[in-house]
Amino acid sequence: YWQNKLQGEISLLNLPFDYPFALTSNNNQEFFTVIYYSELFNEIKQLSQKLLPEIKIEQSLSLILFATLQIFLYRYTAPEENIIGTFVNLNHTDFSQTIANFLNQIIIKGNISGNSTFKDVLKAVTQEVKETLENQDYPFELLVEKLLKQRDLSRPPFVQVLLDFPLREVNNEVKSLFIPNITNKQVNLGNLTLENYDIDQNSLQNWDLYLQVFNTDESLIINWHYNWDLFKSETIQRMIANFQVLLEGILA
Repeated sequence: YWQNKLQGEISLLNLPFDYPFALTSNNNQEFFTVIYYSELFNEIKQLSQKLLPEIKIEQSLSLILFATLQIFLYRYTAPEENIIGTFVNLNHTDFSQTIANFLNQIIIKGNISGNSTFKDVLKAVTQEVKETLENQDYPFELLVEKLLKQRDLSRPPFVQVLLDFPLREVNNEVKSLFIPNITNKQVNLGNLTLENYDIDQNSLQNWDLYLQVFNTDESLIINWHYNWDLFKSETIQRMIANFQVLLEGILA
């Protein structure tokens, strides 16, 4: 499956970089947080339920965002084919008794033409995600080893942009611990007390863009992580503004 999907040359996304790639890049990361409050978020949920009524709301929201991001990347970079990475839980019996979260990176491939409508893109994304999840347990590191015989070490393998939903199966009370700029927050779960703890984000990601998404009952939150060795902060702010314009256009 993966050999067929990733055969041939994969075009790099020509994102609006401000600086050239360098083998000695320190992969310095910064991020902006965008919160879409109830009015816009409710419109997104209504659209997902209208276009994907047979799918649970959390999954349909993810598909709406995948489709929107594919169109966004197409408008920025022009190639009809683009790749977005995401994470899934590894479903392996060896891990069933282990208290940990084992993740695998998978690849969602998009193919868009100038005549594609949002419904066209969403339909294709839904089918692509379904097929990909059926093959999700093949380790990404092995794919890189087997399929990339020669690597440009200044670039991440296969995936430049990653869209992640780390709290998809977590209740809203626990999700509140992840809202940025809130400190000393605690959540009590019976005999267990959880609290948030800030860690250095700089060494956690190696993609050009990493969008981390989670939602509560009233808002959708997207952390736009970016590599400041490649982008100026004002460039990312323009991209965020353009993403919102696209999203509002889709909802209109």
